[in-house]
Amino acid sequence: MRYYKSEKAPHDFYSHKAEKRRHIALACALAVLFGSAFWYSLTTTLDDMTRRDCLAGVQKACMQLEP
Repeated sequence: MRYYKSEKAPHDFYSHKAEKRRHIALACALAVLFGSAFWYSLTTTLDDMTRRDCLAGVQKACMQLEP
């Protein structure tokens, strides 16, 4: 009968440093994701409001839409 001997995991496989790095990477990714979503929604909303004002006859809004 043979005895099974399991292989040991690498030294830093379950280290707290690797877990901490994963948490930091996740926090950075979420910050970028939410920041870009906030920026996109803010700019599109302001652009839509400016277009609506231009269609309503506000001259300054029309001037802002010109490149």
